[in-house]
Amino acid sequence: MVANISIFEANEAFHADKMRKTDAERDMPDAGPMLDEYPNDWAILADKGHQGLHRRMRAITPAKRPAGGLLTMSDMEYNNNIATDRVIVENYFGRLKTLWAIVNESYTWKQENYDLYLQTCVALTNCHIRFSPLRVDDSHERNRYLNALMSSSEKKEAKRAVAVKKHREKRKLRLGTFLPSGENAYFDSDTEFYPIGDDSGIFE
Repeated sequence: MVANISIFEANEAFHADKMRKTDAERDMPDAGPMLDEYPNDWAILADKGHQGLHRRMRAITPAKRPAGGLLTMSDMEYNNNIATDRVIVENYFGRLKTLWAIVNESYTWKQENYDLYLQTCVALTNCHIRFSPLRVDDSHERNRYLNALMSSSEKKEAKRAVAVKKHREKRKLRLGTFLPSGENAYFDSDTEFYPIGDDSGIFE
């Protein structure tokens, strides 16, 4: 399942290679859409942001509502089927990330071993699903993981904002020691200081 068309296009050759059926896979059942146009490729699920991708790859995207028109009942059913399949994929990723920390965190081991580790995790997850089918809770785990990433980023931004504020306050205190009277200066959070109503000529 693809989430960003720009990232996909930047790695299009890689995806095309992985979508191509191997000799052992050519006899496997395939009842997916666009089989006649791309008999030697597996299909990928994509969202509405990937409209037009099907013209060069076997990409299954939701039907787009025509300008000034409405979707037909068959189009709506088609979109609903895609949405259902995408939920299954999201649930799968949720289960995968719940079971294996190596795919839930930033990978820091040897890059050449990544494919082996990931394939092993996927194979074991497939076995796990046979005994414990996917459920809605699995997608919740994935959402919690994504929210945790966002929360971590927000915490870093908040920490940086506090540091900047403290730096400005200390700087204003240092500058304030040079003034004969604190009554003649005004400070805010974004600027160093502004003179107010001082006829001494110091600030001219």
